[in-house]
Amino acid sequence: MADFYNTGTVSVAADGITVTGAGTFWEPIIRDGDTMEVAGQRVTVGVVVGNTALVLASPVAGVPISGAAYAIRFDAPARFKNVTLLAQVRSMLDQIGIFEKARPNYEVQSLGANAPPGAPVTGDLYVVGTAPTGAWAGQANNLAQWTGSAWLFTAPQRGATVVSIATGKTYIWSGSAWGVYVPPSPFIEGLMDDADAAAARATLGAWEDRGYVPVQQGTGIGQSGNLIKIGLKPGNKIGITVDATDFGNLARENAAAFTGTPTAPTAAANTSTTQIATTEFVWAWAFAYVYESGTGMLKGPGFRDTGSGYGGHLRLQMSNKLSFHWNSGFYYNIDDNSWVLINSSPSDGNLKKDVSDLHGALAKVRALEPKEFEFVADLPIAHTLGRHPGLIAQNVQTVLPSAIEESTLPESEDNYLRYAQDADKQLIALLIGAVKELAARVEQLEGA
Repeated sequence: MADFYNTGTVSVAADGITVTGAGTFWEPIIRDGDTMEVAGQRVTVGVVVGNTALVLASPVAGVPISGAAYAIRFDAPARFKNVTLLAQVRSMLDQIGIFEKARPNYEVQSLGANAPPGAPVTGDLYVVGTAPTGAWAGQANNLAQWTGSAWLFTAPQRGATVVSIATGKTYIWSGSAWGVYVPPSPFIEGLMDDADAAAARATLGAWEDRGYVPVQQGTGIGQSGNLIKIGLKPGNKIGITVDATDFGNLARENAAAFTGTPTAPTAAANTSTTQIATTEFVWAWAFAYVYESGTGMLKGPGFRDTGSGYGGHLRLQMSNKLSFHWNSGFYYNIDDNSWVLINSSPSDGNLKKDVSDLHGALAKVRALEPKEFEFVADLPIAHTLGRHPGLIAQNVQTVLPSAIEESTLPESEDNYLRYAQDADKQLIALLIGAVKELAARVEQLEGA
């Protein structure tokens, strides 16, 4: 048996005599007069105050000590008296009791409580919680046993297990936390008992040369508990079987194209069901409703051809590339030429109010700054291609704010400035006003 105690760590102030322990259990073990060895010094224990506090007979010289290792020698004169030896024997018996209680799979009253019980029974064993208080403070996750007069604590070893009387569950210590121990299922136990791979395949019901993966049985909506098997068949084909019915092969990515003629029946004209359509049916529908054989153009079904109202059929000349784009307005583009807004707005004076003359148009036109530029690549909005003259929205906004509006790029949270729907009309009106102001000045100069 060791003749010293060194569990936990100690801290002492510079030239101090008060020692504070962490993870220590001094009161039933250390005696006044024992010798402490710490930081290369030997000092006598004056008074044992508690499990984590004692006062030295003389100070520990030098700098402060924090979280240091130590050893206390059992050499106090009082230890060699008969009464003291008897007390030590009783203390050792108490220690033996807690180790006995802490053996694997022993019962604990509870697991995870942070406060000690108000009336513990001698010998009862507990697993302290992660944030203990009171007499359990500083003993998180440790085993605590009530001796009748004090709590004894033991740190669990990795792999230690206990059974909670409160829950009936077995818990295991991982080295950092207590967790519920879940034993393997009978199926896993069956695999664990298999002597080799062949026996494991037999347990799973798999073939050595081909094998299959048993899929979970009938757990989806509207499914029954059928046995589904998917596996590799001869010729490197993937087959599926439900119970004893062979459902054929699954198609693989990059597999060879199907050959032969489809056997699905061709639906009658105007059929609208879930029936699978053959290529013959699709072509017949396309020629009847989309393709105009007389002109070689595509047409939109349902458009009126009366020359009034909403106009005639929508026809697309197939020799050109025609693109449409919606961006707070309907744009079209032919063969990658500039996007053109399909739009009109009312201009009838009877539909307007607060009409007044436009003043200062010339000054505003002079404030506009024409530039040459190209749009950045891969813009997700309609824009012209190549280098060309134009205006910058930020400049136009300072001159004619109503001609510019803010929008958001598609599939993005980035904002950008663009022309308002009638920006061209506003700029034309501004130019007309500027020309009139210039004409008035010319007439004034010529009259002078």
